[in-house]
Amino acid sequence: HEQIEIKLFYSAGDEVLIGNQLYITEPGNIYVINSCEPHSSPKTQDSTDYHMLIIDIAKIPTLPNSSVFQTISAVCKGELLFNNRIKKSEYLQKLIEELVENHENNKGIFDFQILASQSPHG
Repeated sequence: HEQIEIKLFYSAGDEVLIGNQLYITEPGNIYVINSCEPHSSPKTQDSTDYHMLIIDIAKIPTLPNSSVFQTISAVCKGELLFNNRIKKSEYLQKLIEELVENHENNKGIFDFQILASQSPHG
């Protein structure tokens, strides 16, 4: 799919395959799947605890001549890719949790950008 997928794991021991790289999840790690990047979850546990956001970056409103627009265009064209694993970033974890909370409560400016969220974390 063309959307960017972001998973924040609270549990350990699941497998995330992104391209040819297999990752074993650890609590607090964030996994980013770039647009059209092959991925799967070969091994998951019944007790997997994570947030998942699927974001259509092409729908983010910007001004055509802005640096944000140029960055988004590069991401959409596959010219700019995100690292697939981010180890335990408190800042990004809080940001993802805030996005999920806003989405679940139907408030905030980010609602239209999040196509799906899974938040078994309670």
